[in-house]
Amino acid sequence: MPFVKVYINKAKTDKNYKALTQGYEDAFYFSPNPNDKLKFADSCISASLKTNDNDLISRSYLGKGTIYYFNLKRYEPALDEYVKAYEYSKKGTDEYQKYKVIYHMGVVKSYLGYYNEALKHFEDCIQYFEPKTKGDLHPNTIFNNSKGYLNSLHQATICYRNLGNYKMADSLVQVGLNFTNKSKEFPLEQAYFTKCKGIFEYHQKNYDGAIHHLTTALPVLKKNNDFSWTSVADFYIGKSYLGLKKQEQAVQQFQKVDSIFQKHKFIVPELRENYELLIKH
Repeated sequence: MPFVKVYINKAKTDKNYKALTQGYEDAFYFSPNPNDKLKFADSCISASLKTNDNDLISRSYLGKGTIYYFNLKRYEPALDEYVKAYEYSKKGTDEYQKYKVIYHMGVVKSYLGYYNEALKHFEDCIQYFEPKTKGDLHPNTIFNNSKGYLNSLHQATICYRNLGNYKMADSLVQVGLNFTNKSKEFPLEQAYFTKCKGIFEYHQKNYDGAIHHLTTALPVLKKNNDFSWTSVADFYIGKSYLGLKKQEQAVQQFQKVDSIFQKHKFIVPELRENYELLIKH
């Protein structure tokens, strides 16, 4: 942050609004406090508007939306920012930026339960990102498009699972695992697919396999402070213990889910059953 502040001050002095946008973007990325992140994001938007660069403006609105979504778990304001980002992206020339916005809009729709609508977003993103994960491209371009591809695959599996199409969901999980197993660059994405594999195993009543995959994914999810998917993994480990008639271990897992909720005041809709089971117990 000390270096970022020097960069911001120089950009202000030079009235270089493109550089200033970059400085504020770095500032909200490196700030640990979510409220500070929001302040820097607002400054980033103000600076970007002075550039008249539609792609840059789109990126600044997307950044603020991501803070609402990932750091604060506030979905309505996140979607508001994503819609603004999408409108500017349509007037811009950066296709990568446009599909980043489409992806994030899909994520919010998926959380709200509009799985068919969200799936269309992710299928569009998969078609855009996948061809750019290989070939004679700059390594950074391949890396960024690979992340976009893997995250779109992961979100599509969630939609298919919630729509009851477990066969299609597992097929995409295997595609994701095959991709991430070839590289050590995507540990979080690999953990997402491993987590999905565990949930699939649970639905197939392979409870030992489910516990194995979910337990394997947990350390990476926790390391990345992804408490949302950590709570889902804990829940399905608990459900798997119930399937194995190990009620004591199951209840311990359900209590872990509750402790995450008590700390972060956030829970995904599919974890409602966690409380029904705890109340029943």
